[in-house]
Amino acid sequence: MAKFGHELFSVALVSFLLTPVVAGGSSSVDDEIGVYRVRAGESTSARCKPGEFLDERLALIVGFASLARSEKGSRSAIRCLITLWPIERQEPGASGVSNGMLAMLLVAPDEFIEEMVPQQQILEDWLRQLSILSFTWSSSRPCKYDVDRERLAALLSGIKDRGEPERVRKRIAQVLRSTSCHYVN
Repeated sequence: MAKFGHELFSVALVSFLLTPVVAGGSSSVDDEIGVYRVRAGESTSARCKPGEFLDERLALIVGFASLARSEKGSRSAIRCLITLWPIERQEPGASGVSNGMLAMLLVAPDEFIEEMVPQQQILEDWLRQLSILSFTWSSSRPCKYDVDRERLAALLSGIKDRGEPERVRKRIAQVLRSTSCHYVN
């Protein structure tokens, strides 16, 4: 089932550390995520496309942005997720994109909120599907995602913005507080 942000980050970190660099590839980190090469010259922009192994590619993108802690890298990862959302929202990859959005919200909340300001339709569509895509729980109760969800809502409550970023931040926090786990058998 769906993984929450920090679990996606853990998968991303393991994938990042275990991915071999093929001859001719470079694992150097410039200040931008798009410069990073994982396999034989494959750039991040090449991984930011729908298709096979989307969850693994998203784990690399989000994991690298989390490790690099650069504003450019974070924004690049967030823009990738925003680009993928309309394509994947009704596909099996929707859960991975949603989890990636949550992970980037956790890692780079200011950048995430700023990038979502002009993306109102994508934001609202994502928030409507959030509980099913990222908070689905199939084990016994209680759902362990509730603690993570509440922590993320509290994190957002501590950020002070003005204007549109404030409205977006409040909207996301409101949905996180009102969302509960979606239980399935």
